[in-house]
Amino acid sequence: MPVLKRPINSKKVNSNIKLSSNGNEGKIKFDWSCFIFTSIQYKYFTNFFKDESHYINVMSSIYRKIIPWLENKTFIEIERENKHCHLISSEEKEGKFIQNILSKYIEKFPFLKIESFEEEGDDIFYQIGLQSSVRLIGKRIGNKFFLYFIDCYHLIYRNEIFDEDYKNYYYEPNNYRENIKIISFNEVLSECEECLECKNLEKLTN
Repeated sequence: MPVLKRPINSKKVNSNIKLSSNGNEGKIKFDWSCFIFTSIQYKYFTNFFKDESHYINVMSSIYRKIIPWLENKTFIEIERENKHCHLISSEEKEGKFIQNILSKYIEKFPFLKIESFEEEGDDIFYQIGLQSSVRLIGKRIGNKFFLYFIDCYHLIYRNEIFDEDYKNYYYEPNNYRENIKIISFNEVLSECEECLECKNLEKLTN
């Protein structure tokens, strides 16, 4: 399965990243270069937000909990600590569902170009999550995690018992789609744990 490329006006993603021999032991690097900032609905899946407060809570969870928790850890360590961090094969129904979601993104937003990560098992995805419902869906290459999209409501691994009525959720921040930007931490997991409120965030996104 090819990987979604960054928008046209962004830097090109390295398509020949190879697994290093110490890929399992190297400290995790979080990469935003393939992150799709827009939200989407597909069948029962949605990652639109309920309202502004919910959006802030989700992003706070990512910046203040998930990313700091990953700091100085390896994939082996996070998988030992948390069962919500694991590979997802396209042979699983969840993996096929992720492929369909990515295809829906491309259909809805044609400017999202396709680029393959060669020799890296294009049919294998990776999920990162803590005990909250927020899950990060992406791809693991060596010790890097490339974030694709956010699963706000734990809908990739759906449990209908805990389902809510998400179909009327349509909130996105102002200009969310018109001004898509890619955050690059230049090989650093996070410059600042308070990135959500950091005055330097605007500089990072330029």
